Amino acid sequence: MVAINPSKSKATIWTALVVTAGAGDVNSGSQDIRSTFGAIAHRKITNGATGPTIEATMKTQLSPDGTRWYDFGTALAGGTANALVTSDSTELPPPVMFARNVVGGNTAQNVTADADLSRLDSLQ
Repeated sequence: MVAINPSKSKATIWTALVVTAGAGDVNSGSQDIRSTFGAIAHRKITNGATGPTIEATMKTQLSPDGTRWYDFGTALAGGTANALVTSDSTELPPPVMFARNVVGGNTAQNVTADADLSRLDSLQ
């Protein structure tokens, strides 16, 4: 039996990014994952002590070239409750070339956003 030793890494997209109420969407930088064997996108939205009137949403987008973006999967909805934390994770399969996150839509109160990628870099 052959042992497989995966090499994994983490990419931090956002750490406690303040999403200003009513300011429009914020796009993350493009993540080039062409040389990986896939990744897991982790997303989290945290409401402040007073929740927003309209919830923030975060969606993951994919691109074949790093310039044209397409929504992937279900958007994470942050809810409107005070101090609510919502999170999820979604798999990005090996054919994915570029990925990014887009967050916004909240009104009346700021929220914070966190996002990371867990990458499978190689199999040895």
